[in-house]
Amino acid sequence: AQTLNPPIRAPPSTANISAAFENCIAALVSERTFGMVKLPMGAMAIEAPIVPRQGISIVGAGAKASVIRCYDTDGIVIQTGTWDQNMAVYRDFGLTAMSGLNRTGFRCATNPYAGEQDGFHLHNLQFFDWDTSIYFGSCWQSNIVECWLERTNTGIRLDGHAVLNNIVHTQIIRTGGGRGHAANRGVIFGVNDIEANNLLDNFIFGFQRCTELGEPWFCQVRGNTFLAAATPGAAMECLTFATVKEKLILAYNIFEGAPGAGSAFTAVVGSPLNSQSGASTSIVHNRFFDDTSAGSGSIGLKINDTALTNQSNGLAFDNNFIGFTTADIRMDNPQNWTVLLNHCRSSAAANSIVVQGAVTPPVRVLNNTCLRPNSYDATALANGSLVVDGNSDGGAYTPTEVWNRTWTPANASSDVFNFTAATGTYSYDRKEWTVRFDVTFPVTAGTALARIGLPATPAATFSGLCGYTDFGAFLAYNTAAGAANFIFYNAAGTALTNAAMSGKRVSGTITFTVA
Repeated sequence: AQTLNPPIRAPPSTANISAAFENCIAALVSERTFGMVKLPMGAMAIEAPIVPRQGISIVGAGAKASVIRCYDTDGIVIQTGTWDQNMAVYRDFGLTAMSGLNRTGFRCATNPYAGEQDGFHLHNLQFFDWDTSIYFGSCWQSNIVECWLERTNTGIRLDGHAVLNNIVHTQIIRTGGGRGHAANRGVIFGVNDIEANNLLDNFIFGFQRCTELGEPWFCQVRGNTFLAAATPGAAMECLTFATVKEKLILAYNIFEGAPGAGSAFTAVVGSPLNSQSGASTSIVHNRFFDDTSAGSGSIGLKINDTALTNQSNGLAFDNNFIGFTTADIRMDNPQNWTVLLNHCRSSAAANSIVVQGAVTPPVRVLNNTCLRPNSYDATALANGSLVVDGNSDGGAYTPTEVWNRTWTPANASSDVFNFTAATGTYSYDRKEWTVRFDVTFPVTAGTALARIGLPATPAATFSGLCGYTDFGAFLAYNTAAGAANFIFYNAAGTALTNAAMSGKRVSGTITFTVA
């Protein structure tokens, strides 16, 4: 190991220790091509980036105890090349951008495919005031763990052929941004083969877009808290993802925003670049929350938009939605999606669930608890592309399937009387109803048409034959569209009055379809 000594606290004009860093690294390389540079306690200044070699680690006395102040320079820059199984550790120190624009705290390689490098482990580091705090280009098997990134425009960016990297237990906080013009993003996964990378248990706060997943190629986003923020009038999102190349899992996260007046907020947006065969997305066990319900409109989960159709093969399961004003879940042109057992509790939303546009089956909306009305594409419902079952709608639940429920037939004519005896049952499966009745008319001279009420309103006219009757002759019934009752006819086609049915018993089964 080489110890950087002594600690330097003076301004950079008299205390630039870039050369001292280089001397320590060169000494290790000359001895054995690997080793550790130990940073003492204190603040030290550099005016040129630190350039470690393969296998060289840098370890300080603590993230706040050993602080490298960077004057118009990047912090640590890994030279482009192929470092296989590098296993370098960078731990327990801080990097602060003191001056300059568009600088990066830790930069590895360039994008894309400039050199695939393995095994960088960043642990307990602090980054302040950087345009981009950490940039991994074509890094493999590397970890960013328990770091603190604050006052940054882009917190962490993975680009190139970045594979098997983990970002874990890290705080990424914008707090006004850093020095430069990088995108207002907490984490960016780029669009060039970003494969098998994980975002786990992090806190990402204050960005217009907290996380942007370009084309995730198997990716887990689990256990994170995303808190989006933006200047008034600007759109804001917690997480966006484009084309999923293999598998995307969003699980156990909090997606939250506090939009001000004029700001549109969408917690999670899936907006594809193109379609991938066999790829799938699982969005499960998350909490979606609009803190203020005060913006220009907010949506919890939005898949596609009216012009896009290719975000397909997904599951939204057991998520909670609170405080949104436009919809909890909105899907445009969905393909093979299942929306199951979600809790849509936004009381001010126009709709809880919206499914619209060209629906490519199977698309299923099943057993969701919806405080507000739902809106579904009528064509997709009619042709079976969209299956809707078991959901509450507007806070009320209507079963889609009922069997042999007891019902008491009642007189629906203008004559006033009760049946001497009346029993009945009904069953329905979605829109198809079956009603069974058995009534005995009282002795009456009523001149109104004999009419019995139904437990539902037929969408079209239905006719049929009665079952048992002691009328002494053939009897038929007729149900009229839009009328929740039926009347009786004799064999000659004459509608029968109550007097004609006086004292008679009649039973039968009626089937019809409701609207």
